[in-house]
Amino acid sequence: MPDGQSRESGARAELLRAAEEALRQQAPALPPAAAALLHRLAEALPTAELAAEPPERIAAATASLYAFAAERKPGTAKVRLLPPGPGRGAVAVAEIVTEDMPFLVDSVLAALALSGRTPRRLLHPVLRVARDAAGRLEGFAEGGAAESMMHVEIAPATARLLGGGGEAPDEGWETTEAALRRALTETRLAVADFPAVLQRLRAAEAEIAREDRPRPPPAVPSCAGWRRTISSSSATG
Repeated sequence: MPDGQSRESGARAELLRAAEEALRQQAPALPPAAAALLHRLAEALPTAELAAEPPERIAAATASLYAFAAERKPGTAKVRLLPPGPGRGAVAVAEIVTEDMPFLVDSVLAALALSGRTPRRLLHPVLRVARDAAGRLEGFAEGGAAESMMHVEIAPATARLLGGGGEAPDEGWETTEAALRRALTETRLAVADFPAVLQRLRAAEAEIAREDRPRPPPAVPSCAGWRRTISSSSATG
């Protein structure tokens, strides 16, 4: 490993150790698995950005999200929005815990944009979790169910939608939280319906293939092409 990369790796490890120590001091009752969440949240941060964050702030974000994820009923998304305040400074924080599924990030960003909110940072680790029958978090384990645990920092001021004209939306944080809940509910329904939609497209494709019909011109997407497009989107969204 080149010297520069080695120094950066060493500096990063030291920053994470400081954040872990801050986590132990702030939330001594949390299990060791909370440190694993801290590392997964930090994965998305470049070393320079990680160094600019006080370790206490990283620890506080981890402790809050882990405590929020401690219990979740199957088939539900947990959402809460914490307004600007102590430990968060001038930004609000949305915390989301749900089964991992396609389109989560796109849905969250769209809900924020339509609410006139600007995300400053979105951390989105997907972890394999073990829960008991009541939904209580027992830890992280290989082979567990994949869950998305999101930490979204949001600018305090609302912004006018592009092309919307007029003033920025005058909405409180409760309205923004409700928009996130609604978006996640609709995403879950869309993902649940997707296999049936795909089955119908395949049936239509097979029916068209059996019939003696002229092929559509190149500019018109075929049924098969459309099916491949949405299948690819669902796998990568």
